[in-house]
Amino acid sequence: MEFKAVGDTVVLAARLEQIAQPGSTYVSRDVFRVTEGYFHFETLEPTMVKGKAEPVQVYRVTGIKEKQERSVGIGSPLVGRERELNRLELQILRLINGTGGIVTVSVEAGIGKSRLMAELHRTEAVRKTTLLEGRALSIGRSLSFYPIIDALKHWSQIREENTDTEAQRKLEKTIRAIHPEEVNEVFPFIATLMGMKLTGKHARRMKGIEGEALEKLIFKNMREIIIKGSELRPTVIYIEDFHWVDTSSLELIEALFRLVEEYKLLFILVFRPGYADTGERIIKSIEENYPAHWTKIDLEPLNESESETLLSNLLQIKGLPLHIRDQILQRAGGNPFFIEEVVRSLIDEGAVVLKNGEYEVTEKVKQIVIPQSIHALIMTRIDRLDEATRNLVRMASVIGRNFFYRVLIEVASNIEEIDRRLDHLKEIQLIRERKRMEELEYLFKHALAQEAAYESILIQRRKELHTRVAQSIEKVFNERLSEFYGMLAYHYSMGEDLDKAEEYMIKAGEEAMKSAASSEALGYFQEALSIYRSKFGEKASPEKIAMLEKNIAHALLNRGRNLEAVDYFTRVLEYYGETFPKTRLGVAMKVTHSLVHLLLGLYLPAIKWKRIPTERDKEIIHLYYYKGLALSQPDPRRFFIETIFLMKRMTDVDISRVQNGYGIFTNCSALFSFTGISKMISKKILDFTKNKIDHRDDKAYANYLFSQFVHNLCMGDFVPPDPNFDLLADRMIKGGELAYGVFMILF
Repeated sequence: MEFKAVGDTVVLAARLEQIAQPGSTYVSRDVFRVTEGYFHFETLEPTMVKGKAEPVQVYRVTGIKEKQERSVGIGSPLVGRERELNRLELQILRLINGTGGIVTVSVEAGIGKSRLMAELHRTEAVRKTTLLEGRALSIGRSLSFYPIIDALKHWSQIREENTDTEAQRKLEKTIRAIHPEEVNEVFPFIATLMGMKLTGKHARRMKGIEGEALEKLIFKNMREIIIKGSELRPTVIYIEDFHWVDTSSLELIEALFRLVEEYKLLFILVFRPGYADTGERIIKSIEENYPAHWTKIDLEPLNESESETLLSNLLQIKGLPLHIRDQILQRAGGNPFFIEEVVRSLIDEGAVVLKNGEYEVTEKVKQIVIPQSIHALIMTRIDRLDEATRNLVRMASVIGRNFFYRVLIEVASNIEEIDRRLDHLKEIQLIRERKRMEELEYLFKHALAQEAAYESILIQRRKELHTRVAQSIEKVFNERLSEFYGMLAYHYSMGEDLDKAEEYMIKAGEEAMKSAASSEALGYFQEALSIYRSKFGEKASPEKIAMLEKNIAHALLNRGRNLEAVDYFTRVLEYYGETFPKTRLGVAMKVTHSLVHLLLGLYLPAIKWKRIPTERDKEIIHLYYYKGLALSQPDPRRFFIETIFLMKRMTDVDISRVQNGYGIFTNCSALFSFTGISKMISKKILDFTKNKIDHRDDKAYANYLFSQFVHNLCMGDFVPPDPNFDLLADRMIKGGELAYGVFMILF
């Protein structure tokens, strides 16, 4: 056999060899990045090469750099964190041996969380596990399931440039490898959580599943895939910056916690203290429910001895004035990030130089002033950059702590030599580079650096940059924009482009509802309504307000905030002219009028049920139905009254043309039998719908069977179950109608 180096890298090298002048060496951008510290280069014009759709950036090697010119970063062995690392590694070993658990790491900014977790990643124990790693974003509180999706993309090796079809193929392949017998059941729900657009059999599987039922099934299938994965290989779910996690992700993680009692599953959640809605909430939940499986790590500042050791490790020189050393240690307060940044600042200012592979103190050390705070220290380093590089850092900070290369070069299109400037920022260790899902990504080495750079931008300039970032995302990710609706809503909102912010708030809310992230959907719709009212005031369109309030009502209902949902449903019904009487007499008269219409429809059907329903009729019927669901528990009396109004509305039209019309009407029979008001009317409703219910419509048929069961129970009769009960019950559970499914199994 003959073995050869093959692939895109080899092909590109061959193409560059062909176009290079005799005696010269041309390299690509990737080679330039990793060798710039060793060679001098001349940047050439981008060149078209065979096999590439876009011009390739080319560099010509002009010479070898001297040793002292090469980039050398500062570093230190782990200091003062051995105990915490040992505790984390012990939990990994216990996981491998069959014991699951939950680890929380609470740490202030700059105290050493990233270094501790990086050391854990390097251990042999972690390599024996499946690591699902996700990161919450500072702008991510409204981005539905963001860290969960991030972890799933890593798991499935989905890249940012992948089309939706390619991403679905990779996700399906991953699920098939873990749970082959149920891939067609699990995949649609995981894909829906990730915001993917389903087609064919998967779209048909999801048809009609929404709201609370969708949320339950997504949680169920996430639980299923995590269980199967942990049975194949011990699994670690690691979420960084958990203090910024969205509510939907938090609730999903809370629901998955119970798995640690039986399966090889370990959660590691890292967050800053002082965030009541995220970190503090999760700690309270763990304390109450899983104390025996919990390992709590609070990372404290380094003590004086440890700080001195770190400083010595970072700057192994003699001659550093004692007062400078004392100032560094005093102002650091045990914060390792502060110590590292001071050392880098000394190098940046030329107070310490690398000579013959060793650091030496120069005369400039006499003029050094140690900043009072981390923020001031970071800003000193940023201000020392040339203007173009400084502007690049600020633009990157607006994108976020993490920023994709393709977005940055679009935002900073007016800045020359971006690659060189990024390499310099890497060299001074302000940012670092990584491949994330095979997409080139940069991130600020520390969140404090991004925050300081962002806060240094004038407010008006900040708004302009947010708008530019949003426009760049629209351009770069145009083919899969739905994944970025939440991010676009954030950037346009921060840029005060109210029209665009409102547009993407609504789109983001709709996407969140599709993936059962009703908490985020609620926030988006409420913000969109606020923006719309602020723009138009008294001139606001009642139709637009009704649309937004209906969305808010559904999100509130899905969250279980029923009484608030009722208020919104009421306002939307009022827009359609359906007002609730303000007096008892008015209520009695409307109930009587509605009952008369109902009885006419049941006993003289030839004179009712005829008119073809308009879209307005359908909307009113469904609004009454969902309002009834919201009222059923907190206010049964009002629920009864509103249901009577609904039934009158339904007798006015041909309900066979209303989605689940007969199913909704059948449900109403239980209102009369269970309350004892009229078992005769209940029986009449069941007789009316018996031959009209489509037995192929599981939900409508289950509605009928449930209502029939309640009626017979109230009459003291027992009817043997339908022969297809078991199959129907199974389908109802798979469709998210858990209450019906369980009832049918018990029946």
